[in-house]
Amino acid sequence: LQQDLGALDKAAAHYKRAIKLDPFFLPAQFNLATLLNGQGQNDLAAKVLKRAIKRQPEEGELYFSLSLLLAEQGDMHAASEALQAAASLLPDRPRVHYNLGLTKQHLGARKEAEAALLKALVLDRDEPDFIYALAIFYMQGEEWNLALRYAEQLAALTPEDPGPAALIERASSELESLRNAGK
Repeated sequence: LQQDLGALDKAAAHYKRAIKLDPFFLPAQFNLATLLNGQGQNDLAAKVLKRAIKRQPEEGELYFSLSLLLAEQGDMHAASEALQAAASLLPDRPRVHYNLGLTKQHLGARKEAEAALLKALVLDRDEPDFIYALAIFYMQGEEWNLALRYAEQLAALTPEDPGPAALIERASSELESLRNAGK
């Protein structure tokens, strides 16, 4: 209520009190971290999540939240580690694997990135974000046949979106250039 009313200091105090009363009450942990993040106090938000992880190391959502915060801060290596833990604890959460794939891609770990992105797609075959990420992933690796496959899949899934047509055009053009060059 205090947070909704804009009394953020009071809200933070109530969350801290709730955590002190019940250190295993996850909603208070998440809410305090979110409140601190919203105020630009990301270091404090990360401390809240790290303390919660020490208390409840089996809670994958804590690792996932921490990974998003670390990525926002630009610490992709630490974000990757937190996402790896989240993926292990939340094996059926496609968005966790998707974010892990993007993070690994950013770090240049292509095989791990590909595996994570494909896992996300296996878990949710109709998510345009996952298909788009794979199309871009394969384009960046100049794997044009695979890029074209995913671009076409994306176009079929989102026919109203003009974006996939540009991906198809690029992949097709690159494939044609390779054919003309005899490769």
